[in-house]
Amino acid sequence: EEDGIYLLGNSMFKTGIDVQLLDNSLPNDLVGFEYHNGHYTNLWYLIAKSALPDIQEVPSVVVWGYRPRYALDPAFRQNRLNATDLFAIDDPLYNSLSSSGEVTNGGAGDFIAGPFKSFNEGYIPRTAEAIADLGIPQVVIIWRPVAAATGELSNAEINFVSDSLEYFAENAIPVLNLFDDEEIGID
Repeated sequence: EEDGIYLLGNSMFKTGIDVQLLDNSLPNDLVGFEYHNGHYTNLWYLIAKSALPDIQEVPSVVVWGYRPRYALDPAFRQNRLNATDLFAIDDPLYNSLSSSGEVTNGGAGDFIAGPFKSFNEGYIPRTAEAIADLGIPQVVIIWRPVAAATGELSNAEINFVSDSLEYFAENAIPVLNLFDDEEIGID
């Protein structure tokens, strides 16, 4: 049985989407928000691959997204506590990509950071594939970073988004591309 809209995200979703307004605007759909502060694309992959297949009430759509800078670094996550295997599963891709990071101090706490990977080497296409394999429609949000508003984007981010948009178009996955929205600035 399909049951509502499932939002999967971290602090970007918590501040970027008004879940209560969305829930009120869609009275016939339950809006569920899976919030994981300090986690990024590695957790979205694990949830899509290992948790979504086991849920009883399948959502009618999964809305998820990412900031390109952090999607470039599949090992990236916040806090040393999060360095442990999240679901204690044996997934070769997760073990390989997430173990490549090292603890760094980012001023706001410890982070795990690793080397940049191309779009095809990271979690984004695999997360989309895992959701598609379940037959669940999805919408992906590509968030606009502050660096885009200040004109300080890296070529790696620009190329990652270009590859993302090409992949999503080829696979008929709807995208809300905020990354290229020049109307979004800094207040």
